[in-house]
Amino acid sequence: MRQFHQLVRFLLIVVMLTLSTSLPLAAQVSFFTPPTYYGSGTVFVGDFNGDGKPDILTNIGTMNLGKGDGTFTVGTTIVGGVLAVGDFNGDGKPDVLQQGTGTLLALLGNGDGTFQPPISTNSGASLSSVIADDLNGDGKADVLGIFYNNLVVYIGNGDGTFAAPTYVFDGGASSLAAADFNGDGNEDLAGTAGSAGLVVLLGNRDGTFQPAVFSYPNSYANFQPPISTAMANPISSLMDLNMLSRDLTYFLATETVPSGHLSVRAMDPASTFFPGLRT
Repeated sequence: MRQFHQLVRFLLIVVMLTLSTSLPLAAQVSFFTPPTYYGSGTVFVGDFNGDGKPDILTNIGTMNLGKGDGTFTVGTTIVGGVLAVGDFNGDGKPDVLQQGTGTLLALLGNGDGTFQPPISTNSGASLSSVIADDLNGDGKADVLGIFYNNLVVYIGNGDGTFAAPTYVFDGGASSLAAADFNGDGNEDLAGTAGSAGLVVLLGNRDGTFQPAVFSYPNSYANFQPPISTAMANPISSLMDLNMLSRDLTYFLATETVPSGHLSVRAMDPASTFFPGLRT
């Protein structure tokens, strides 16, 4: 019995010591601070220095080289800002697109976080909603954007220069996205066209497109820019929501759709979009 009491006293001492040492620790609890990066505005994510770790480049030209642990070091700033990022010469290194006065400027990447002097191509336009994407399947990025509500395509020559512009839609486009909407392996274009709703142009894989197909939004006609994505598409995100096709999601703000609600349009095989489903 004596041994039993000694064991109980020992356990009580252990418990009291544990409580006395744990209370101060509770006041010292700290929380993980998310890593930050330098710069502001739209961000472009890519491996700019070829180390296999994602880097962040902002549209004001601030380069953040990733360490692979969620933190970054500041790289060489790109003077003149960034309009889009793509591989314009097919060497596997991300290049940068800038906009001059009536020109497109391609800065070919060196693969170490720096870039070569700009290569100029007359564009005759001041583009918005710019996307760099391979529209003709040659493995080199082309450029598409909006100029005075027209969709304009510049096919890349593979050396940082671009062919003369092709106007593929003049129906009042205000937003732009590119993806394979009908599953044929070709990049297609989609945009908003005011009260006409969503417009889709199916790609022919040679830089040209089939006639526009409209999906009327009925009462959901007034589109507002959504939360921006890494590639700065005014149309929010492109994802396979129903596992059948690439769909469009966008935020609406109209009298019929309260601000902040999400509307999703699923695409049918004819490359039109069904009426929006709201949350």
